[in-house]
Amino acid sequence: MLITGASGAIGRGLALHHQALGHDVVCVTSQTSIDPNVRSLPQLDWHLDCHYEAYSTRLVPLLSSNRFDQIYHCAGGLHWNGRLPEKSIAQFSPDFFLQNMQRNCLSAMALVQSLDQTMNKSSETKVAMLSAMVGSISDNQLGGWYSYRASKAALNMLIKTVSIEWKRRFPDASIIALHPGTTDSELSRPFQKNLNPNKLYSAKLTAKRLTLAINQVSSSQSGAFLNWDGGQISW
Repeated sequence: MLITGASGAIGRGLALHHQALGHDVVCVTSQTSIDPNVRSLPQLDWHLDCHYEAYSTRLVPLLSSNRFDQIYHCAGGLHWNGRLPEKSIAQFSPDFFLQNMQRNCLSAMALVQSLDQTMNKSSETKVAMLSAMVGSISDNQLGGWYSYRASKAALNMLIKTVSIEWKRRFPDASIIALHPGTTDSELSRPFQKNLNPNKLYSAKLTAKRLTLAINQVSSSQSGAFLNWDGGQISW
C-alpha cells in the first residue's frame, strides 16, 4: 500500500490504521517532521513545491519496484504561509491560484502518470485521490474559495478522464475522487469554530471510513466522485 501526503492528519491516520492491520505501507511525505510511529515505516520524502519532473523522477522507481494494491493520494493544500482561501473575487491572486493547482492537481497527476508507466493489462490497483465536496460545481451554494474550489474541480475532471483511458488499458484497475469529510487537521483548523462538533471527525475515524470506502470500490466505479460513506457526489 502506498500513501502520499503521510505527514498530514489523514495520510498519517491511514498509515497508522493500516500498520495496525498488519499491512505493508510505504509513505510519501511532504514534510520532514511527522509522527514518529509513521517515521518508522518505509518512506520517500516528497515536497509539494518540487517541479513536476521531480515528482516523476522519485516516483517511477518506487512504483516500478513495488506492486501496490491500494494507493491513497492525500497530498495537497488549502492554506499556507498565512494565506487563507479567498472570501471574495477581490482577493483572487494568480500566484495563489497557481499554487493551488500545483499542490492539488499537478502532484496528483505526477503520481498517476508515473503509475501509468508501471501498470499492465492485469493490474488491479485501486487509487483513491482525496478530493473535496467544495470541488462539486453543482453543490456550490456559498461561493468563495475560488482557487481551492477550482483546483479540486480540475482534479475531479482529471480523475474522470484518466479513468476512461484506464478502462481501455487497465480494465481491472480503478481510480476515484474521494471526499474524506471534515477532519480535525491543520488544514481545517482555521475554519473549525463555525463547525458543528458532530461534523468534525478525528483522523482515526476518517482513516477507517476511507479504508472501508476504497475496499468496497469495484473497477466498474472507476472515475466516480464518492463521499467517505461510499455515496455518489454530484459533479
